Order: sequence, then C-alpha cells, then structure tokens
Amino acid sequence: GAGAGAGAVARRKVTNASTSLTEIGQDTDIHEPNALVINFYPRTAGAYPCRVLVTGVGQSAMDIRVFEVDVTVTTPPLQTSLEFRAPVRQKIMQTIPIVNNGTEEWQLTAQVTGSKAFSGPGQLKVAPGDDAATYEITYKPTAVGEEEGKLLLKNAKSGFTFEYDLSGVGEEPLAEDHVVLKCNARDTLDHVFKVPAMGGGKKAVTMKVESDLPFVSGEESVEVGPGGGEYALRLAPQLGGQYTGSITFTNPATDQFVWYTMEVEVDSPLQEQTIDLSATVRKVVSVEIALVNPLPEPITFEVVLTGDGLLGDRTFTLEGSETNGVYELFYSPLVAKVHEGSIAFLNDRVGEFWYKLNLTADPANAIMLEPMACSVGGKTSTPVTVENPLGKEIVLTAVVENRTNFAVEPATVALPPYGTATVHVEYVPSSLGDLETSSISLTNPLLGDWQYQVSGRGELPGVMPEHTPTATVGEATSYMLSFRNPFPTNLSVDIVLDADDGAADDAMSVQSPTGRGGGGGGGG
Repeated sequence: GAGAGAGAVARRKVTNASTSLTEIGQDTDIHEPNALVINFYPRTAGAYPCRVLVTGVGQSAMDIRVFEVDVTVTTPPLQTSLEFRAPVRQKIMQTIPIVNNGTEEWQLTAQVTGSKAFSGPGQLKVAPGDDAATYEITYKPTAVGEEEGKLLLKNAKSGFTFEYDLSGVGEEPLAEDHVVLKCNARDTLDHVFKVPAMGGGKKAVTMKVESDLPFVSGEESVEVGPGGGEYALRLAPQLGGQYTGSITFTNPATDQFVWYTMEVEVDSPLQEQTIDLSATVRKVVSVEIALVNPLPEPITFEVVLTGDGLLGDRTFTLEGSETNGVYELFYSPLVAKVHEGSIAFLNDRVGEFWYKLNLTADPANAIMLEPMACSVGGKTSTPVTVENPLGKEIVLTAVVENRTNFAVEPATVALPPYGTATVHVEYVPSSLGDLETSSISLTNPLLGDWQYQVSGRGELPGVMPEHTPTATVGEATSYMLSFRNPFPTNLSVDIVLDADDGAADDAMSVQSPTGRGGGGGGGG
C-alpha cells in the first residue's frame, strides 16, 4: 500500500520482477519493458482497495496476473482554534463533528495537553458514512485568567491527525446560590453556608469572610478542608424591610473566592400597643405616645404614618437616657369610614417600634343654614363657602333633595389647592306661609360630603321689578310681561291696569292670553 494527500494525482509503476509499486518522478521512463503505470485520483481521505487484472495477448493469452492494490489517502493535519469563556468553577462543552468518508471504522485516540482546565474522553469511534460522530471537549476554569491547551485526535491506522488549539478565559465566578431568609425585626437568625474547597490539596485552607449586610455577625475566617467546610452567619436586623447583599469567602493565598447572594425579608416586630382613635370628619383629635431612649446619647427616630387622616412630625428626637419622651399624633379624617392604620418609630441602633391604630371617622352633622324668605314668584339665595384642605385641585358636585324649591349655583365647582370657593343656595317658594325644607350635599370622592339643611317660607307677592315700555306717538306697539305660576295647582288671576295719570287710561290696554288655564297673565 501507499499514501497520498487528498486531491493529489498519484502515479505508480508496477514492475514485473518484484511486483512492487514505484513512485514515478519527472525523470522516470514510463515506457520501459515489463512496467505497468497506474493513475490514481483520490477525492477525499480514506482507504481505497482495488485489484488490477493483467491478461496476455496472442501466444500469451493464457498469462493472467492479478495485482491487489491498497491505497490509503490521508489529509494534512487540520489545525483549528477553539475559544472558550466561562466563570470560574463553571464548565462549558464544545462538540467537534468528525466525518469518516472511508469504508472502515476509525479508532481515534485523543490527547489533551496544556491547561488542566481542558478535558475530554481518550478515545472516539467514527463509523464510515455521512453521519458525523462528535467529540466533546470541556472547559472548567479554576481561577480568573487566560489559559491555553491543545487537542490532538489521531488515527493510528491511517496516520492522519486532527489538531485543535484551545484558548480559554476564566471569568469572575457566579454566586454559588441565592439565599432567601425571613425573620422579624429585633430577633436573631443563624444560617449555615456551605463553603467548597478552594485549592490546598489535602491541607485545610483558611478563608477570609466578608459581607455587606449591615446587621450580620460571625467569625472573620473559616477553615475549609479538602471536602469543604461550613460557616455560621448570625443575622440581627433592627428594622423591618427587604434587604439584599452578599457574603464572600476568599483564599488569601490564591485570591480565589466563592460567594452567595442574599435576600433578607424582615417583618416588623409585634406591635407595642393598640390605640383606638375616633373623630368627626374634618375635625381633629390627638393622642400622646410615650417613648424611652435606652442609650446615653441622643437618638432620632424616623416616624412612618400609615392610614388616612394621620398627621404628625416625620422625625422625633430623644435626649440621652430620656425616659419621658412624648410624641403627639393627630387624627383628622376627611371621609367617614372605619379602618386601620399604624405609626412606626425607626432607628438603626435601637430598632423599630410600632403601634396599631383602630381609626373611626364619623360623618359630620349637617350645617343648618339661616332660614330664607321670599315673595312667591320671586327668588332669593344665600352664599356657602367651602375650603379645600388638600394640595391639589378638587371638584365638588351639588346634590339637592328638594329640587322644586332649592338649587345650587353653580352645580359643580372647582376648588384650588388649599383654596376656597363659594356657591349660592337658591330658594324659589311654591307656597304661602308653609315651611319648605331640603338637604343639600357638596360631594367629592376624596373629601366626602359637606351636608347642609336649608329652609324657606313663601310670602305675599310685593312690588315686582319695574318695566318701561316705549312707543312712538300716534303708533300702537305691544310689550310682554311674563308671569310664572309658583304654585303646584292652577291659578286664576285678575289683571288690572292702574295708571298714575288718569289720562293714560285711553293710551294703554291689557289683553289676557287665552288657552292657558290659570297659568298666569300678561298685558300689552
């Protein structure tokens, strides 16, 4: 057998004496006696077995000879580069497809050299055919930095080699785990972390411990053996809330480290006391809360109010060792309802103290407006001023129970932030001497209702507004006087024209409208 590079033209001469193959060069005489020239054109690498039958002619027709020729074609070593990037102690794998275009199964041996971060199986079988076999190379860095290696896949039978240059970058390690813990403020909680081995072989390694959470404590270092170690961390949060942070274990000799991310959900402690507060809407009540400072130096609490209508200072300071500090809390609801609230005092050093509040907002009594009086057929009004206690514009809508006799003008009014607005309650009587009443509400979803009680009496008609008709001398003209029936029943009236100057009687006359049963009258 002989070998040739894939794609080359191999020319061999078979001599009769030794029946061996001889390479043909430029100076070789291919016409010498007893020589047979074979041309071979391989397209791909592989094994090419064949037989050459030589038959004599003429008197040598019975001379038949068979030559078996086995040709193995190899490719030049293929050199490829593979790049890897992974966090420390994490592994990634790259598959390499290998195709065998020959007729025999390949037995490949694999050799990985260079950095120990690269690894792979030692052998690979590749069956002939179009289906590719895959070789998996693994990269698992143990330290931050760049590393290099080489992978050789060899076919011992054919002699061809696949060569791969390996380069890897070890990045900062990922967190080993995300730890979620729950506890109450002013309580303690211990949590144990698993610390994996970080080099050192069979010897224990002293790892430095660091954490950025403000309320944790523990040993500054931990001994970690070949099988790993454990570290106990104590948490003692003083304030409720949600905290995030981390804990890191570092090998000072190699700067290798492992770390955990942490999420701590701290619930508020049990309430110190329950306080009941009750007030009428838009009125104010107060309560005093006593606090003590256990420290010799002054401390300042952050005050957190939860609930509608609660008012008070946002900070509260106690002198050192003060035992009689008093905080005054105000409750001034705007909407009638029963609900719950709380007040909390927060300080990083002494912790969180809070009180549960049972809040009751009672509706306000209706405001009695001054009674109104007006002649039947007329109209009168009284002003009402309302104030906006909020820092944004609000709109009030009027709701009138007795819309026959009462109305609010305007029916909706906008109040500027912390401003006032005036509406007018109008009264139109529909009876003589009877007391007519109504309830009126000015409502807003945020501020609730302003309730008013109004009343009025109708009086006998008096002098109506003056009218001044005009006309050209000698020509007739007309002038309309409108009259509304203020009563709920038909009304019959007499129309009388009374001139101050008797001579005017002939100049003016009155005509009553027809077809309006008692609805009123007019003159012209």
